[in-house]
Amino acid sequence: MCKKSCNLIKELPEFRHKIAELALTDNEFAKLLADYSVLEQQITAMEQNAVADFELHIKDLKTRCITIKDRLYIRLKHAP
Repeated sequence: MCKKSCNLIKELPEFRHKIAELALTDNEFAKLLADYSVLEQQITAMEQNAVADFELHIKDLKTRCITIKDRLYIRLKHAP
């Protein structure tokens, strides 16, 4: 479970338990979390390669990642 949620837990440690719970019980949250994890991995890999051609693509990925993170945060804030 941690592979998908570790970055989000590091960024939102106050939601550690809710992240774990929703990842198991909420299919939409689990999908968003998986998408977020994939984007984070792609961004990290591209930044490590530091290829100029990827700069615009990295910016697009980061924008998508922030959007997903915002959606995850909203779901966490409103979870029972």
